[in-house]
Amino acid sequence: DKQIGNTFAVSASYIWRKYQNFRWSPTDNWSSANYAPASYTPPASACPSGARCETVNYYVRTSQPGVNYTVTNQPDYWRGYQGFELTAVKRMADNWMMSASYSLNDAPVHYDSPAAYQDPTNIDQLNGGQYAPESTSSGLGNVFVNAKWLFRLTGSYTLPWWQINVAGFYNSRSGYPFIATVLTPTRPFSGGTANVYLDRLGDNRLPNFQTVDFRVDKPFTLYGKVKVVASVDIFNLLNGNTTLSMRGTQNAANANTISSLLAPRVARFGARVTW
Repeated sequence: DKQIGNTFAVSASYIWRKYQNFRWSPTDNWSSANYAPASYTPPASACPSGARCETVNYYVRTSQPGVNYTVTNQPDYWRGYQGFELTAVKRMADNWMMSASYSLNDAPVHYDSPAAYQDPTNIDQLNGGQYAPESTSSGLGNVFVNAKWLFRLTGSYTLPWWQINVAGFYNSRSGYPFIATVLTPTRPFSGGTANVYLDRLGDNRLPNFQTVDFRVDKPFTLYGKVKVVASVDIFNLLNGNTTLSMRGTQNAANANTISSLLAPRVARFGARVTW
């Protein structure tokens, strides 16, 4: 951290973390040796235009597993995190203030040996890829929240006339990962289907996100003691329509269909009254 003058300060941070000894419940007397490789090419009739229906490799059970399992710590699996952040702050003086930050992040997962998993399907795409929150680890989740970089800038300025204050917020980040998958046929021995990832997690991403919010407000005094602050807020000032999520299963009728967009421009008028 460094203070520069009376109103300006900058800082830089580096963060490193390692998470391990996670709890899992592997099937007893069962391992990756109980799986055999298989491949699947989706038929053209199942793939809409623009879909990636390439041949995928996955694994199937060679026998019926038991029903008993043991709750224990997951060996040879760990999740890392490295982050670097720069910030700058200009405190309110001379009628203006500002805050800015930039961060760069990496959150890989590691499977160091076959002891870290039982079903080898997708391990090549998971190992070294970005961490997937539990809700999306199946590849079916709608949004995979993981940004490689983020930049934010906020500022406020009080005009020299009539105490009018203007403020803005610029928010930008890398696109979240897009999980493209191919759904396999039902696997033998109650193995169910599998969503096979086509990329290492985090390598294929949605468009970068950016938006600008803007605010204008002005205070009034009524009857000597009633204070009113009238304001206008405009969210998504430039009316961007960034894609936030898409349907990832490629051998499906809705492959690559946009499922959510950045909300359109919204204007809000308000007033805060104190007495």
